[in-house]
Amino acid sequence: MLKSRKLRLKILSLLSFIPDKTMLKIQYRIKTGHSLNLKKPKRFTEKLQWYKLYYKNPLMIQCVDKSLNIFAIWAVAFSAIWTVDFDFFHPYFWFSLFFTLYSSANAILWVAGESNSQYSNKQLLLPLIALGVVLLIVGPQRHHLDAIGKKYCDSVEVLKIPVIIMAFLTLLFSLILHSKGYSSKVQMRAEGDIFFSIGVHLVRYLTFFSIIYLSKKFLCKEKDCKKILIITTISLTIFTLFTSERDAIIRYGFTLLLLFFSFGIIKRRHLLIIMPLGILAMVLSVIIKHYFLRNIVNEGSGNLFYDFLYSDFYAAGLNLQYLLDREWTKGYFGINTLFTEFFSPFLIGINKPNLDHWFNYEVHTGAFKGYAFTLVGTGYVIGGYVGIILVFIIVGVLLRYMYNKSNTNIYWLSAYIYLSSTIVFAIRQSLQTITSSIVKHILLSIILCIGTMMENHETK
Repeated sequence: MLKSRKLRLKILSLLSFIPDKTMLKIQYRIKTGHSLNLKKPKRFTEKLQWYKLYYKNPLMIQCVDKSLNIFAIWAVAFSAIWTVDFDFFHPYFWFSLFFTLYSSANAILWVAGESNSQYSNKQLLLPLIALGVVLLIVGPQRHHLDAIGKKYCDSVEVLKIPVIIMAFLTLLFSLILHSKGYSSKVQMRAEGDIFFSIGVHLVRYLTFFSIIYLSKKFLCKEKDCKKILIITTISLTIFTLFTSERDAIIRYGFTLLLLFFSFGIIKRRHLLIIMPLGILAMVLSVIIKHYFLRNIVNEGSGNLFYDFLYSDFYAAGLNLQYLLDREWTKGYFGINTLFTEFFSPFLIGINKPNLDHWFNYEVHTGAFKGYAFTLVGTGYVIGGYVGIILVFIIVGVLLRYMYNKSNTNIYWLSAYIYLSSTIVFAIRQSLQTITSSIVKHILLSIILCIGTMMENHETK
């Protein structure tokens, strides 16, 4: 066999007068030592040659092209995960994993022939740029929680009361909403139900308070926290079932996973079991999503992997492609919108663009569809490629800062863990989702926690 590729190509070009069928038989004989049977191919390699010769579908070229794009973004993601030695607590792991999953799910379904939507290379090129920006800013440096002291141990139990109260209110609101006979959370939101509006924020406060409480317990080596875990899990599960707001229980599960990993309760080897269980849980959440609202069970495709991608991930790529197919949306709002997106929690009473509303009513004309936006799409409509880079510079800076601060004290640790879950869900939403959560949920929760503990000390 000739080792020089250039020489082989030169010889093949000189032999181009030989029919493809004959040339394939010659090459197959040289490489495998077997005769090529194209009439009744049995070996896998024979079937490949038959496809090369007779299957001329132009979609094959497109599929190969898209497959390379999928491979490229996953290669970057796995490289980042490998770099931090599969440290799930580090943004290189969880951000790379979930961002790539959201970004590539629609493309994977398209290549597999499971999606009839449009697809272009930019659907993965733009997320690849975004992922690269975040990885460059965050950096692979790792740290541990050794620097956090045990000075918080004297005020652990005081946080149990607000957690129990919020869990009780979550259960109460869930039952009230269920009794009203709603058929979907879109209907609850459209009718402005106050119990749903408050409940959506209440479950986030419950999640964050639980993180702080459990962090204190783990730091002080106290193990009597099973009751709080059970109470919180049950209340959030019931809220999810009675409202179809899966964000509540999924966000809580993700924060628990990060928390357990940070304290060494969950090891890297456990991820091999947790990840398949997570896939099953996501698929199951879709199947029973509307059971308690419409008394129906959603049917799957019969393929667990495809159902997993459809569960929550494919919409991000689908909605981004919807923008890409409409060239007029590129830079539609202008770079100035980046300011209003970032500072939206403080711009109360000021008229500012609502990208989610715009996407549902103007891009998708007609009645409200309930489509989620995308973080990459936010940058795209703000300023095209430049807008995407700027949005993910902000995300990268936030991640780097919060991760570096997470080993300072319990509050920074809890804030980082909660922000991580917010960023994961913001991948299919907008930048405003992240900044609003920092102010409305993280800062306010920390202020309430510190206030509660200070009052407890004064009482003592």
